[in-house]
Formats: sequence, C-alpha cells, structure tokens
Amino acid sequence: MLRLVADLNTETGFRALAGRLGMRLPEGRECTRADLDRVTDELLFETKRVVVKPDRSAGGHGMRFVTRGDSRPPAPAGTGDRWVVERYVEHTRAVSAQGYAASDRARVLFDGEMRMSGGSFAGYIRPPCDLPGVARAELADWTLALGRHLAAEGYRGPYSLDAVCAVDGTLYALECNVRRTATSTVHALVTRLAGTDRDRPVPVWAMGTMRADATMSFDAAVECLIAAGLDLRPGTDRGVILYVDRPADGGGWRYVVVGPDHAGVDALESRPAAAFAGHRA
Repeated sequence: MLRLVADLNTETGFRALAGRLGMRLPEGRECTRADLDRVTDELLFETKRVVVKPDRSAGGHGMRFVTRGDSRPPAPAGTGDRWVVERYVEHTRAVSAQGYAASDRARVLFDGEMRMSGGSFAGYIRPPCDLPGVARAELADWTLALGRHLAAEGYRGPYSLDAVCAVDGTLYALECNVRRTATSTVHALVTRLAGTDRDRPVPVWAMGTMRADATMSFDAAVECLIAAGLDLRPGTDRGVILYVDRPADGGGWRYVVVGPDHAGVDALESRPAAAFAGHRA
C-alpha cells in the first residue's frame, strides 16, 4: 500500500494509472535528466509550449513552462533524475475534485477551481464557476474511478485529482494527491462553522492569502475583521475566517471567505485587505 501511494504521488506513476483508467492526458514523455533537453526539443517541434516537471516535487518546485525559442536554464538542484515533459494545454480553468476511498465505495466530497501562480497552487474556490457541465461530470467520473482503484488496493482515506479544462471545454487530467489536502481541511472547517446539514447545503467558499502592510498579532487581526463586520459567526453563511495562526513573515495571512453564492464571495473577498490597511502596528 505504501508503495502504491508513493508511486501515485509521482508524475510517471499517475500517468501510467490514469491511462489505464481511461482519463484523458496531455501528450507527454518520460525521460532522465540526461535526456531532458533532447526530449523537450522533440516535443517543442510538435507544439509551441511544454511543461517540464520533475517526477516528484511539491508546490510546483522545479516545474518550468518552456516556449519554442526560449532560452532554457538548467534544471534546479534537488529535483531528481526522472522527468516528464508534457504539451501545455491552453486552458480556462484549473480544477480539482476531492474524494474519499472507503472499504465499500469511493465518493466525491466536493470539487472546485484552483487559483494558480506560476504553476503553483495559490488558492481555491468551491464549487467551480462556469465549468462546462460535461467537464464537471467527467471530473467526477475520473475521481470515482481513481477512488475505486485505491479502495481495491486497500487504501482508505482522502485523495484528490487535478485537471485543466481547455478552451474548447475538453478536460485533461494532470496529477493526483493521495493524502489529505489543504482544501479538504478548509471544507471541513466551513461545513462545521456554517452549521451545514441536509436542509442547508455547504455555502460557497474561497481560500487564499492576503498581504497586510503592518505586522500584527492574531488577536489584532481578528479584531480588524470584527470591526469591519467581516467575521464569520457560527450558523451564518457569510464572513471571513483566518484559518492559520499569525504568519511567520508577519504579513501573509491565509483566509477563507464564505458566502451564499459566487457573487457574495466576490463582494467579500476584497474587503479583508482594506480592513487590515487601517491597522497600525
């Protein structure tokens, strides 16, 4: 089981299983570091842009987007010998679904749109906005197929599937995470605080990081939200939560905004930064 999980948390391991499960993948090739430039050149002969990925990394470390004709810096240290080069998919949405594998079945817990910065995760909004219905259904089908495979192999627990939706609405699977993710933690938090039950669905939520000009304590940050009327009260469906303690750098606060719909979340999301701007250390 540990070997299966370790394998699926690599690019090559996921691509091998995803192909067997019928998921659509961007065209790609595996190679060693020694062959990386040659394989990249060969794929760039066929397409204008590629994504160069270390086989195993976290947070986008070592990932590079290379366009035909670009200069190519050397691969960063600490990224291993195995690599994958994929055709870059021009896309409108980067999405993911969170699943849970149990002994008797797999289920989709929720899905949403990832906010990306330079190939790295920078935030999330649940549920996705304007994702074509066919693509959303396919994302759910693939997530269930992955969960059924994990369950059959003896895995019990959370996992996620990441994908992108191309400009024409076609969905492409990119990778999976066989573990609990940051989004599942936030979803559990919102579900509990919003008092969700069968008659009251989970509200729309978005997570991200905002900068504060002045350093402040966690209590002072909470007081800023309360003074601005932005704090989320238990049993309500709108407000802001600071879900991680005072940031180590003093300014990068992680938050989740909760609202009854996407418009409500959009209206709230710009307000915490303005509330913090009035604070003086």
